[in-house]
Amino acid sequence: MSIHQHPPLLLRRPEVERLTGKSRTTIYTDVRAGRFPAPIRTGQQSVAWLASEVDAWLAARVAERDSQLREAEVA
Repeated sequence: MSIHQHPPLLLRRPEVERLTGKSRTTIYTDVRAGRFPAPIRTGQQSVAWLASEVDAWLAARVAERDSQLREAEVA
C-alpha cells in the first residue's frame, strides 16, 4: 500500500447493527446464507466488516426498493 492510499475502513459489529438495523443473530444468519457480506478476522476473537461492502449492500437494498416502487407506479 502506498502512503497515498487509505487503508480500508472497518466496522465493528455494533456499528454494522446500527447502520443496517439488523440484530447480531440476523447478521450472522444472513452471512451464512450469502445475503450479507462476510466479516474479516481482525484478531483471534474479533471480526469487522469492510465499510465499502456494507455500503454497497445498503445501496443495493435502496436500489431494490426504488425498482419496486417504479414497478408499482407502472402497474
